[in-house]
Amino acid sequence: MNIAHWIERFRENDHEELLDFSVPVDLAAPVREELGKSLAIFQLGESGEGSTLFRYAEKVGATSGYEDYPTALRLFIEEEHRHARLLAQMVERLGGTLITKQWSAGAFRRFRKLINIEFHLQMFLTAEIIAEAYYDLLRRHSGDPVITQACGRILKDEVGHLGFHAAFFHSWMSGWSQVTKRLWRLQCQGILQVIKWGVWFDHRRCLTSLGVTRNHFFDRVARAERSFLQRTFMRRLPRRRCPIEMA
Repeated sequence: MNIAHWIERFRENDHEELLDFSVPVDLAAPVREELGKSLAIFQLGESGEGSTLFRYAEKVGATSGYEDYPTALRLFIEEEHRHARLLAQMVERLGGTLITKQWSAGAFRRFRKLINIEFHLQMFLTAEIIAEAYYDLLRRHSGDPVITQACGRILKDEVGHLGFHAAFFHSWMSGWSQVTKRLWRLQCQGILQVIKWGVWFDHRRCLTSLGVTRNHFFDRVARAERSFLQRTFMRRLPRRRCPIEMA
């Protein structure tokens, strides 16, 4: 894994997105309300400190040849926090309210701490996969120019995040047996199947108000999942085009 490449990439992205949040919101009141609630939940998720992930990165850096991995992960977490600030501005613009706790977010945090750090990481990766699908769907269907631009910016970063994690796990698992790799992959896929239903339950009113069906959402999640797993387990990692570039 070329960690220096990812450190440089994260540092190049180290800026706040300048968007005109004073543009009037031209959405029906029910859509605006549901969109604000949905974005507030994602804002809470993006606001996490990432302390468990960083402790893992320090352990990896201290016991292997990945000395710069903690630096890369710290820059990644800072980018997540920039997303949280951008999401907060979107929620405020829509007249919504930021939240400090939410049932599924709390359950997600408790559940991912049940077993071990590897399970925690897989839970985290599923959240990243779903985030790619969510921001892409909002970018395409929100009908609001500011939401479209903001979600496009976040989506571009999320595609990079999954590339970063895929590159790390591709390298980290190089010494694993095929059986162990297969079990890791199956467990990751199983976790995603559970989490995506919880996300749909929380955000279904917002997504359906935008014309996004459950099957549409699940199909987009599946596409993000396939891309991540292909990049993680294939021998060579080609550059993946961002959905924005393909639109």
